[in-house]
Amino acid sequence: MSKKKRISGVGMTTATGGPYAREMDDGAWMLDVGEVSTRMAAYLDDAAQRGKYSVAGMCLGLGITREVYELWRCGYVCAEDAGDETVVRNEALSECIGMGELHLQKFWEESDKSTSLHMKMLESTGVIGQKARPKLQPPFDLGALDKYAR
Repeated sequence: MSKKKRISGVGMTTATGGPYAREMDDGAWMLDVGEVSTRMAAYLDDAAQRGKYSVAGMCLGLGITREVYELWRCGYVCAEDAGDETVVRNEALSECIGMGELHLQKFWEESDKSTSLHMKMLESTGVIGQKARPKLQPPFDLGALDKYAR
């Protein structure tokens, strides 16, 4: 069993992360989660003024694709990190994206004129419906699965 060696987005050998990549003193690269947060806040302020929020708008505000957004949401900077068992998820990045997503969901949930579109948006972000994400951490009830362990 191999040990986890680095956090996704920290100590990278290349500038993966586009405008958010910052060179460290040792020549390695890291993703600047603070800059991600700043750009997300700018999008959310603009969206609040316009009264329109969307995941696509947040992606455009951050300058990333939907695929990268999904990776960041899971705490990985790139697909290579997500598939590498020596890399652990970047909790700060995942939390940053999650907090931004909460602003979108709050708008859709509290809108004066809730529509089926708002419900579809909530489903697309995994808050309700079939795409709702399961909890990632314990407690788990493994009692029901005991019969498969033998």
